[in-house]
Amino acid sequence: MVYANDASHLYINYVMNDTALKYTQQPQISIHVEGGRANGYFDATKMQNQDWDNLENLKPYGFFTDDVIRLKSKHTIHSLSLRGVEEQQRNGNWNYNGQYKGITGVLSKWDWVHEIEQDFFKPEQFADRFNCLMFSTDASGLYAFPYGTFIGTVSTTFSYPEWVKGSGGDNGGNLWAVVHETGHHYQKLFNLSRCLESSNNLWSNIAVWKRGASVSRLDAPQKALQPI
Repeated sequence: MVYANDASHLYINYVMNDTALKYTQQPQISIHVEGGRANGYFDATKMQNQDWDNLENLKPYGFFTDDVIRLKSKHTIHSLSLRGVEEQQRNGNWNYNGQYKGITGVLSKWDWVHEIEQDFFKPEQFADRFNCLMFSTDASGLYAFPYGTFIGTVSTTFSYPEWVKGSGGDNGGNLWAVVHETGHHYQKLFNLSRCLESSNNLWSNIAVWKRGASVSRLDAPQKALQPI
């Protein structure tokens, strides 16, 4: 039994230690909640862009009224400023090349990052045997820690055009930074001593190259070849 005397959020963390058991085979548990209210969340694995708009329209009934919104994709969980996410939609940053990509398009780019990193290790043998999702939240600065990735702003990391092309002279922009931070979670098998902040840049180089840009972060790499 859990009691909450003050306004708070309820999280349920279900952990299974049996590595031979697929997560789809986990025993179901019943959870009973008295009081409180549902703020709503968005799950890109089960919902469409129209569902996001529908939830936005339910604000008069108590949905999407908290400062923070929870978003989920195949490989990520986000706890972000709702106002920051909504701002990207209002500013047209979910449109690209005349097409509306929506919230599902942005979340698919986050999954693309993890698929690049997972492809390096070919974890197909572990399919359906773990469901360890990444976690990110907008906070001061941009960094990773063993249980999640912190991002400093929603403006670029939830802008579809920023994901697919960035801007001139941005040195890889948010793509380099996001892949660098998520790369910390995939570098253990090949990281060398004192290379914690460099070996994970392998992923950033791959991601920026796959986006069709130079992998160098130098504005003018040719200067590196000039006599000193």
